[in-house]
Amino acid sequence: MGRTNGSDNEAIILARTLEAATALDSLRGVFESLGSDSPGWTYAAIAKRAGFSSRAFVREVLIGKKTLTFNALKGLQKAMGIKGPAARYQTLLLQCDEDASGTGTKSADLKKRLATLRTRIERGSQPTDRGVYSEPDWPLVYAALGTPEHGATVGEIQLRSGLGGKRVVELLEHIRAHGLCEVHGEDRFRAKQVHVVLEKGVRTEVLNEGFRRAAAAAQRRMEAGSGSGDRLFYSGVTCVRRSRLGEFQERLYELCLDFLDSAEEAEGDAVVQVLCALFPIA
Repeated sequence: MGRTNGSDNEAIILARTLEAATALDSLRGVFESLGSDSPGWTYAAIAKRAGFSSRAFVREVLIGKKTLTFNALKGLQKAMGIKGPAARYQTLLLQCDEDASGTGTKSADLKKRLATLRTRIERGSQPTDRGVYSEPDWPLVYAALGTPEHGATVGEIQLRSGLGGKRVVELLEHIRAHGLCEVHGEDRFRAKQVHVVLEKGVRTEVLNEGFRRAAAAAQRRMEAGSGSGDRLFYSGVTCVRRSRLGEFQERLYELCLDFLDSAEEAEGDAVVQVLCALFPIA
């Protein structure tokens, strides 16, 4: 089978990943679907791109002769172009594989994170027009809706966001007008998407303004008392190769998304702001 273009590859990778019961099955499906006989898609070529010293290692892993470790998974994902949600889903699958006999809190948390990510992938995200950002407080209400499966009442949104009832109702109508939430039953509102995606033409402008607002809010709260147990302020620096900045940005972005997905609870009672930045000093 010949190689397909990038967007087709991404769709194939996601499909094979969601079909699989284990991380290894997912890798096998991707390898077979993208064409094992295509140029640059041999065991040896993939091993080289992954940085494995043995050319036979990829074949041995895929046939089950060698154990699929997290380091091996990371290398194979890099070599096979598996990234974003698909890579995160495979990593969670491998964690579940290692915790297959688990029945405690850790096992339940892994299954929840896997289910949440699967829902996000399956639902997809339709671009949202910039008009929704004409109301700067709308993200607070959108977050206060909680999980898409459960939604929230006006009273619950008030408690979580700290906004008044009248303001919550106004913002709910605003969000509904932009197709981001729906009424469920008599008094519950549910988000229609797990994450909001902006139109490409306005993404930078809108996200820059959102970041400025969030940074200003963080500054006010820090000055009000950074020692409070319900808030965290952290800043750090390290030295890296400039050529890897894109890789680090993607990893950090995915880490933030993973945290947001796994931390969200139907019974949550507080909306929290997460702020992240990574940039070269010079």
